[in-house]
Amino acid sequence: MNNQSLQYTANDALDYALNLKNSTLSDTSKADYKSKCNQFKKYLEENHQLLLTFNK
Repeated sequence: MNNQSLQYTANDALDYALNLKNSTLSDTSKADYKSKCNQFKKYLEENHQLLLTFNK
């Protein structure tokens, strides 16, 4: 493995985490998690932080 780090935006990181979690959730919980994730994305966007980057 090389030392190059991968960068993700907050939006990408949230989508990635939600996709990981979806495999363990019921349909009702999936809708709830997606809604809360979208609310958080909206908050980040309103505060100009949605495009923050994170290193993996």
